[in-house]
Amino acid sequence: AGGDGGAIAEAPTEDVLKAVLTIQKFARLKLLARRAKRNEKAREFKKYLDAATGKFYYLNQVTGETTWNRPLVDIPLEKPPAEKQKLYAKLQKKHDAKKRKAREEQRLLLEIRAERFALEKRRRDKSKRTEEEDRKETLWENAFE
Repeated sequence: AGGDGGAIAEAPTEDVLKAVLTIQKFARLKLLARRAKRNEKAREFKKYLDAATGKFYYLNQVTGETTWNRPLVDIPLEKPPAEKQKLYAKLQKKHDAKKRKAREEQRLLLEIRAERFALEKRRRDKSKRTEEEDRKETLWENAFE
C-alpha cells in the first residue's frame, strides 16, 4: 500500500485518545482566552464619524487618545448623534449616486461596444458576400472562355 510496507495501522490506545482530547481542550481554551482578550481590547475603543471629513476615527477610552488608523481589534460602532447620522446619510446618498452613475456609464460603454461589434460584423459579412460574388462571377466568366 503506502510507505508503511503494507502494515495495517493499529487503533489508537485509550491513553493516546485521552492525550488527543486533552490537547484539543487546551487549544480550545487558548482560543477562547485570545478571543476574550481581543474583546476586552475592543471595549477600550469607540468608533466615531468625523463630521468635517466624513471619515471614522477611533477613541481609546482608557488613554483618551484618538487615531484615524483602525486598531487591530473589532470595534462596535457607537451610534452617532442625530447630526452625525444626517451627515452620514448624506455621504451615503452621495456614494450611492456615484455608484449608480458608474454602473450607468459601464452599461453605456458595453452597449456602445456591442453596437460597434455588430457594425463591424455586418461590414465583414458584406465584404465576404462581395468577395464570394466576385469569385462566382469570375468562375462563370472563365467557364465560357
